[in-house]
Amino acid sequence: MRLREAQPSDLHSLNQFFHSFPTAGPLEIRQRRFKGFDQVYRAQGFKSRVFVFETESQQIEGVASFVICDCLLDHHIRRVAIARDLRIKPSRQAIVSWTSFFLPTLREIQKEEKVDYFFACISDYETGALNSFVRSRALDKPIPRYSLFSKWNLVSLHGYWPFAKNPLPHLSFQSATEVGFDKVMEYYLRDRKTKDLNPLFNRASFMRLLRDWPNIQASDFVVLINRQREIVGACCLWAPNGVVQYELTKLNGPSTNFSNLLHVLKTLGMARPLSTFDSQKREYLNFRQMGFIECQTPDVFETLIWHCYHNSPQREFLVYGHSQDNYALRPPNSCISGSWPFGIYTMIPPDEVLPGFLRPNHGRDVQFEPFFAL
Repeated sequence: MRLREAQPSDLHSLNQFFHSFPTAGPLEIRQRRFKGFDQVYRAQGFKSRVFVFETESQQIEGVASFVICDCLLDHHIRRVAIARDLRIKPSRQAIVSWTSFFLPTLREIQKEEKVDYFFACISDYETGALNSFVRSRALDKPIPRYSLFSKWNLVSLHGYWPFAKNPLPHLSFQSATEVGFDKVMEYYLRDRKTKDLNPLFNRASFMRLLRDWPNIQASDFVVLINRQREIVGACCLWAPNGVVQYELTKLNGPSTNFSNLLHVLKTLGMARPLSTFDSQKREYLNFRQMGFIECQTPDVFETLIWHCYHNSPQREFLVYGHSQDNYALRPPNSCISGSWPFGIYTMIPPDEVLPGFLRPNHGRDVQFEPFFAL
């Protein structure tokens, strides 16, 4: 077995290998990436390192990606690497061999990219990964320690129950181009400096976002304006169409009943279903992501999602993420919603001490976007 960094000639075979592994959770989904394996991150302006784990005959046994970006962490700008796309064939030889390569790979990235900290997002449904890494009993093996940084939920919004209404009708819903994007940036930079893992911390990071992300323009940022013409809430609406497609392969447990309920409510005009079909009859998730959400109170957030939902295409549901400590971003009771729990973990080499930001802090708010979790 050997580990090497992926080359452009590997991207097609990596796409096929990665597509063969479904994501564990209430839904089993497979990713189909259209513009190369790593373009889903490069297109968003982040540097990525992709590693291929293979046999001497060049048969792929595993893959792992690290997305590298500068963000706010514990009130300082830090360079972090987020581990993504870890897929290893379920054979004992592959798993044992990968363990011996994992820690040296982290040290290589730490040295070459000047990374301060490593993070990983693991679904609560991925019991295999949790048992192997987070709850590992193999204390004698050279693997990183996983320490919980934050509990995080991926939320899907599909509609509203009867008699739901806009909680704050006096707030107007406008795009950033209508109010002026400079004013929107000032609002974000004023109120987002306390969010950990926040990649938007200065004007240059905003301009990079608009320059590099596909399908994102200044008009995709939407805001709520009060009667004094002040911004009180904002987010960015982004659809992954043309970059990545999430194919639905299986419904697990209660999600089957939830999907059936959505189809019934769809006939009543109350909800949007989990999935739709493309031109090749493949079933996939058709959603629009609410990213970079900034709201201070639950009623402002409820008003924001009310407008985002009613101004989005009829066949799309909404997806957003929030840390469980941020009560203002919990889905309102008036919404028909689903939730997928995750944990954000800090990966620490066994010879390093725990960083200070892992001390108990129940008021921590984390800015973690859905594309890092799926």
